[in-house]
Amino acid sequence: MMATEYTPNYNLDLYASADKPNLRDQYNAAMGKIDTQMKKSANDVTNANANVLTLQTQMTEAQKDIAGLESAVDEYGTEITIVQKTANDALSLAQTNESEIETTQGTVTSLTSRVVAVEGTANKNKTDIASIDTRVGVAEGNITEAQNDIDGLQTAVDGKAPTNHASTANTYGQGSSTNFGHLKVADSGSAAASSGTAASPKMVTDQISALKSALAPTALIAAKTVNYSGGISGSGTFSVYANSITKVVSVQLANTSLTTSGGGGWKSTVLGTIPAGYRPTRLMTQNCFSGWGFLYVDTNGQVRLEVSNDTSHSAGNQNGCSLVYFGSN
Repeated sequence: MMATEYTPNYNLDLYASADKPNLRDQYNAAMGKIDTQMKKSANDVTNANANVLTLQTQMTEAQKDIAGLESAVDEYGTEITIVQKTANDALSLAQTNESEIETTQGTVTSLTSRVVAVEGTANKNKTDIASIDTRVGVAEGNITEAQNDIDGLQTAVDGKAPTNHASTANTYGQGSSTNFGHLKVADSGSAAASSGTAASPKMVTDQISALKSALAPTALIAAKTVNYSGGISGSGTFSVYANSITKVVSVQLANTSLTTSGGGGWKSTVLGTIPAGYRPTRLMTQNCFSGWGFLYVDTNGQVRLEVSNDTSHSAGNQNGCSLVYFGSN
């Protein structure tokens, strides 16, 4: 009969009080398990010793490494201190740079706005330049056209007389009674139009002066005092002037004083006689003294003053009479 109970760890046979021992099978089997386990334990111990030796060797190397690391740590500690200071300095510089970066960022933002504005201006300038280019192109076309016109005008001008083209000859065309052209100015003379001569301002002035002299009136009867007669009392200044060319005759009476008695009818007084050649071809009459007197020039040259005597009249030096006419040939 086999064992019914076993050890908890190696599962060895245990006999209960009711079991019959079986040394050959169960005992041998248990010894085999013990032997196997002890061999395995011995092997494990051997392996463990080997591992311990290996670990000891590794520990020795590790201690050497630790010593080296400790030395390195000391060395690195100094370097770490230096690095730490460098890091602190770098941190301080970074903080400073951060502030400056913020300032720079503000500046960059401002510059960005200005760049945007400049870009807008540049775009506008670009548009303006394009417009100017177009206008310049048109202007260049106009200049080319104008240059062509100038060339044409220059060709035409080349065939014209120079600005200063005075000449002793009639090179540039002489004027005449039938043709427009150049004339030679003269101060005097009576050359015909065919000679191409024109009067200078001096000749014109001289001719006007001569004409004025020729047309100036001369005294046919110089101013003189006449005493009235024929029932008219008083006196006046009488004169006659005329021009021998135009035959214009001017008769003048400047009254000094005049009175009539008023007996009725008309009173007449002879003032003088105009020479032949200046007498009128018909009776010339001029009303004076507010209608109650008349100045007559007869065809025989006699100058008479007649006044109404229907009532008494009087006149002072503010009164007078004049008569102008064309005399006969």
